[in-house]
Amino acid sequence: MKKSILFSFLMAIFAITISSCSSSQDELKKACEEATKQCPVQADYGMSIVSIDYADNNVVYNVEVDEAIYGPDAIQQFSGAKEQMRDAMKQAILSGSDKEIAAMVEMCRKANANIVFKYTGKPSGKSFDIEIPASEL
Repeated sequence: MKKSILFSFLMAIFAITISSCSSSQDELKKACEEATKQCPVQADYGMSIVSIDYADNNVVYNVEVDEAIYGPDAIQQFSGAKEQMRDAMKQAILSGSDKEIAAMVEMCRKANANIVFKYTGKPSGKSFDIEIPASEL
């Protein structure tokens, strides 16, 4: 799945940008700030990761979906495949095939942080989230 490969790449950037901070939450926040400097990044045709935020102990990948390409009901359609998308994303980040991604997952485990992919339609602003809870990492 193309999206999984790109998210793996961004998570690798996320893990590489970690600096020595005083706490797990501080490390996650700093890594998100550094990774966001690389955005926007095309995730797939008509989808871009516009930022990676750390808020309320969630690492949030903000993905903008071009509704001119996917149609005005794109977010609703994607939301209908939410569980399949969630399973694919979870499998990609937990595969352990990339040590930088494994390091990011370990940071999230230590901080007890969730990973959230937030898809937002442009221009409608409609959105939905795919969350991978810390307990599943």
